[in-house]
Order: sequence, then structure tokens, then C-alpha cells
Amino acid sequence: MTFRLEARPRDGARASAGWVFTRRSRIVDAGYLVFPLKREQIVEDVAVMTMLPERSGTYWYSIQLDDLTGRTSNVLEGSMVVYAAPQGKPPECP
Repeated sequence: MTFRLEARPRDGARASAGWVFTRRSRIVDAGYLVFPLKREQIVEDVAVMTMLPERSGTYWYSIQLDDLTGRTSNVLEGSMVVYAAPQGKPPECP
């Protein structure tokens, strides 16, 4: 996942991401991930987080940033379609 930041996060910032995996309009799985954001992950106010889905289908996600002072960002919501990959390779996200 790649997203643009409006302000440079402070030290100790993290991104919290919740996701729901659907197939044929049915919820198959859901989860929650926390990614610590390090300065080297942010280039020109763009942060990149890596998530390797294991199954093909649609993933709906929401991401929110927070820091050690308790400040939180707006919630970014979206979806992505993941296509199956050959055995042993990660799926592709267009």
C-alpha cells in the first residue's frame, strides 16, 4: 500500500490498518495490522507499507496514523483487488 502524507509524522508514529477480505460479496476474513513508520520509509511525503495478501479477491482497508502524543490523522479508506500468483510468488495488486 502506498499513501501520501499531508504532514511529516513525528518520531514514534505508526499506521494502524484494518482490513476485510471479501469474495463474491461475502466477508471471508478480517484483520488488523500496526506498522511503525520510520523516517526512511517516507520519501517526499509518500509512505510505503508492505502487506502480502495470500488469497485472490477484494480487500477493503482503512488506515489511520497516530503518534506518541496521541494525535491521530483522518482515516483513509479504500479497496484493492488482488489476483492469484503462481505457487511460491506473492499475489499482484494492480
